[in-house]
Amino acid sequence: MSERKVNLKFRWEIITALFLLVILPNVVVADIIPEKAPGDESETRRFVMDNGLKVLLVSDPKFNVSAASMSVAIGSLSDSESAMGSTHFLEHMLFLGTEKYPAVDDYSKYLNSNGGWSNAYSARDHTNYYFEVKHDALGGALERFSQFFIAPLFDTKYTERERNAVDSEHGKNLLNDGWRVRQLRRSYYNSPFNKFSTGSHETLEHVSVGQLKEFYSKHYGATQMALVILGKESLDALENYTKEYFGPIENRGLEDIQFDQTYLQRKEALRMLKVLPVKDVKYIEFEFPLQPLIGHYKSKIGSLIGTALGDEGEGSLLAHLKEEGLATGLSAGSSDRTKNNSSFGITVSLTPQGVKEYPRIMRLVFSYIQMMKNEGYQKYLFDEEKVMAKLDFAFSDKGEGGRRASGFSYAVSHYPLEDADKIGFLWEKQDPELYERVLGSLVPSNMFVTLVDRGVSVTDTEPIYGTRYSYEEITGDLYAALLTPPKIVELTLPKPNPFIPKKYKVLADRPIKIIDDSGVVLWYLKDEKFERPKVSMIFKFLPAKEIVNVRHYVLVKFYSAAINEALNKLSYPAHRAGLNYSVSGGLEGINIIVGGYSDAAMGFLGDVIKELKVINIDEERFDAIKDEMVRGLESYPLGRPTSIAREYAREFRLKTYFSPSEQLDPAREITIDELREFAKNIYREGHVQGLVYGNITRDVAELGMSKILQELQSKPIPRDEAFRAAYLVQSEQEDWMMKGNLETNNSCFRRDYFLGSRSDRDRAIGEILELILSQPFYKEMRTDQQLGYIVYSGIFGNPFQLRYTFIIQSEAYGPDELSFRADSFILSMSSIIEELSDTDFENIKSSRITQLEEKHTSVAGVAAGYYSEAFDPLRDFDRVAGEIEEIERLTKGDVLAAFTAMVNPESRKMLEIRLYAKQHENESDAGTTGVEAFALIDDIDVFKSDREFVK
Repeated sequence: MSERKVNLKFRWEIITALFLLVILPNVVVADIIPEKAPGDESETRRFVMDNGLKVLLVSDPKFNVSAASMSVAIGSLSDSESAMGSTHFLEHMLFLGTEKYPAVDDYSKYLNSNGGWSNAYSARDHTNYYFEVKHDALGGALERFSQFFIAPLFDTKYTERERNAVDSEHGKNLLNDGWRVRQLRRSYYNSPFNKFSTGSHETLEHVSVGQLKEFYSKHYGATQMALVILGKESLDALENYTKEYFGPIENRGLEDIQFDQTYLQRKEALRMLKVLPVKDVKYIEFEFPLQPLIGHYKSKIGSLIGTALGDEGEGSLLAHLKEEGLATGLSAGSSDRTKNNSSFGITVSLTPQGVKEYPRIMRLVFSYIQMMKNEGYQKYLFDEEKVMAKLDFAFSDKGEGGRRASGFSYAVSHYPLEDADKIGFLWEKQDPELYERVLGSLVPSNMFVTLVDRGVSVTDTEPIYGTRYSYEEITGDLYAALLTPPKIVELTLPKPNPFIPKKYKVLADRPIKIIDDSGVVLWYLKDEKFERPKVSMIFKFLPAKEIVNVRHYVLVKFYSAAINEALNKLSYPAHRAGLNYSVSGGLEGINIIVGGYSDAAMGFLGDVIKELKVINIDEERFDAIKDEMVRGLESYPLGRPTSIAREYAREFRLKTYFSPSEQLDPAREITIDELREFAKNIYREGHVQGLVYGNITRDVAELGMSKILQELQSKPIPRDEAFRAAYLVQSEQEDWMMKGNLETNNSCFRRDYFLGSRSDRDRAIGEILELILSQPFYKEMRTDQQLGYIVYSGIFGNPFQLRYTFIIQSEAYGPDELSFRADSFILSMSSIIEELSDTDFENIKSSRITQLEEKHTSVAGVAAGYYSEAFDPLRDFDRVAGEIEEIERLTKGDVLAAFTAMVNPESRKMLEIRLYAKQHENESDAGTTGVEAFALIDDIDVFKSDREFVK
């Protein structure tokens, strides 16, 4: 392989946490996995040009670089005996200028100046050239690259230089045990498989420029080439490049080169090489020549057999070898040498004891192979591999750039064009007959063994690399023992894999907890979704529960307003720089959010934090804030009735609740000096939690938390010592009522039914109920009965429970009448569910799934969702996926049963709120609606004093 890399920039990450085990019988997972993952915007086009060039194009707006590769169907097996290494030598020469771009370094300079690099390699039956470059330089790179295959210069003044370069490349491999063992083993193959592929000054000494040109003309034609281009541009644009730049490649009418199917004849003997390595390595390798498997790529027989032989679980060959102290590792699988022949290999990494007892290892290997033959073809192994391959094809990161292009062009040159980009993932044909035929080739007479260890006895020297070795052909007892290996009951096939998904589920990347001390928790996730240089950092400071009272709560509200006022000086420049922030407070503490471009966000976070312990506003500005705050509280009774009803409901459910009227006196009393003292002390002790998401490293995320702790000089406390909101538990059937008088001209009726927990199933039912019921309720109450302008029904919730709410706000009718009419209609709504056609019900489900599948379009939106989930008492990062799964399972009967239980007077758990406008008299007795009786809550504090709450 020639060394022409300038800047190796390649990443190959396999995403492994993409599935969740869900046991569902009778589901053929491989048949439901999508071809592409959500968010995969890549497009592919494949065609054969008029000159015979095979082409594969991939367009993907998420590619970071563009790339291309050309595979030419000529390799070292076609070198003449007198000029071994010619293919490799020719590969080097093509980089040294073309007629259109004669400068010897034009190609490399162009790539270098555009953030790119190039490379090439020569193999047995093909030569592969590839490069990558920044997107806007792709056209120029392709134009230069294409000239390699149209009009290379073969400049004589560089011939000797490249001959020396080839020799130097060989020189660097001289002490590489892989190259040494490979060449030694080749020397025992049939011609032409026994050639020296790299070449050296000695083997290429008499190769002239004329001979290289002749070799080029004989083998470099369009029909023997396969081109791949990966880019961000559209497929049409990539195709235009292809036709413009590669259309002139000559069609020389070349046909595929054919090789003998057998590169090593069978022999009734154990053929064994013992090799003295340069490094202290110990392994034994079993090689079995095979008939060509390349045409059977959809059955993956070599991989299937390799899966069993390479298993590491209980009953495996490796497990047994380890138990006997003979081996440390084992690999097995097939490889395609050319289109005409393949091989199967088993490599065992040995312990010192294993080297001594290598005959025992041989017998165990053949015992396992014999057991596989006796057990026969195992369909479940194929099915498991098929599932995982389809998951990997849909969801794994397949890489990009030059190396991906190179792999694709090899595939295009060796496999059908329509499958070339997914060869490794295709498991489509069960082939028990081929399985048995390949296993039948794993016999001693078709085997070549190589034992590598520094302690072996050697007798000979390989001439090219100088490798010391010995070779023997054994026909005695050892060979006979391998023909009839002992049965070992402990050796078994791999058991069915319990971790293979029975149903695939795509999981979003999820945050990880990178700090988890008693008083500090930080979650982190690097953005892989948007691939933007942005970040969102969310932190929360939770005070000790002993200090939380109504005055503290009002001070928090004043503090938030004052800090945001002080930070105004940063707002404008921050906004222009794409940065944003938020400081807010509530019962559970202070929230700090900083986001925007990641390059500046951390510094900006530091600027915000420095403002948090001081109140940098004057008294005049404080007075303005105070006036606004007090007036807001004073005017609360004049607010929208539905908003006031919401506060009644919050007071009912929250153990700690401070009403606007309770807040009013502290708000009137607070001074700027008290607020400044509060700012100095608020962070003295508390629990700190946060989440960082976006284009930022884990170390930098931790630094953000450190900045907060250091600047605020906080003493962290455990979460259970910090204030936490507690929520009412409704465990038994009950009907409660809260009543109040309004100063406005609109009354309000609100009814909350307990629906269930926040489980995936209960959420799914609630969402479907909302889609079924909200429109009929609106139509009946507002349009048909014209009870009021604001009419609503839908689900609400807190961290532990869901409720279904009906609301009507009316000027014309008081809440008693609204309750009577709503109650009558609500109880009749079961018929709406019953009368839904199956088609309509499935459409409603589909509609909700579509809504759930909508993704956040910003880093900040995703961060907020992750933060909410990370610190939810019922944390579930798969909440959306779980709800979708439950919606898919729901039947109309499920939803009807849930609705009936929710509204049935015998089982319901209900709160009704009636707020009376000035013109609507509050005359109803505690409990009369004309339909049902309620228990009236006269004193909310007394009511909550003996109730159960959860937090």
